[in-house]
Amino acid sequence: MAKILVMTDSTCDLPADWVRQYDVRIVPTYVQFGLESLADDGVQLTRPAFYQR
Repeated sequence: MAKILVMTDSTCDLPADWVRQYDVRIVPTYVQFGLESLADDGVQLTRPAFYQR
């Protein structure tokens, strides 16, 4: 039987427990603030930090 990988980008708002349970791979998108480019991965740029900018 073939394995299936569920993958999405970081603009998708999935619950963290669902991501862990189904081993969903999340590809970060990048946000540009002037000359600064940050990955929307929850580490370099959290949602609250994004909205503060």
